Amino acid sequence: MIINRIFAMANLNTFSCQPIGLFVKKYLEKSTVSIDPFARDTDIATYTNDLNPETKAKYHLKAEDFLQELVNQGVKADLVIFDPPYSMEQCKRSYESYGYQFTYEDSLYVIRWTKEKNLISKLLGIGGVFLHFGGILTAWA
Repeated sequence: MIINRIFAMANLNTFSCQPIGLFVKKYLEKSTVSIDPFARDTDIATYTNDLNPETKAKYHLKAEDFLQELVNQGVKADLVIFDPPYSMEQCKRSYESYGYQFTYEDSLYVIRWTKEKNLISKLLGIGGVFLHFGGILTAWA
């Protein structure tokens, strides 16, 4: 195992931060079907989603609804890039700015993203890679 520690300034667009962008690119190059439920203006994945209808994302749904739609379509991916808002406050602002009511139930799970991760487990094939960014950056392969 090789562990590198590289400093880079944080950026709202996570993948424009060079070390993170290069890390994700390494996995994208090997991927045939990828999913990004919080894509913003990043169009690097096969299936992209963002609440903001003015972004490049193909879908504009809550992440849970987007992932459920892909499950319903029978999509199987080998890579999921998961870069949700980092805090409950960011989630609340994001939901409300695009017309969604941020409910008490939402506040109970948005930091853990349990519903979304359960759907991702149905979308990822055996040997698939789940890259999870947020708060403390982590990735599992």
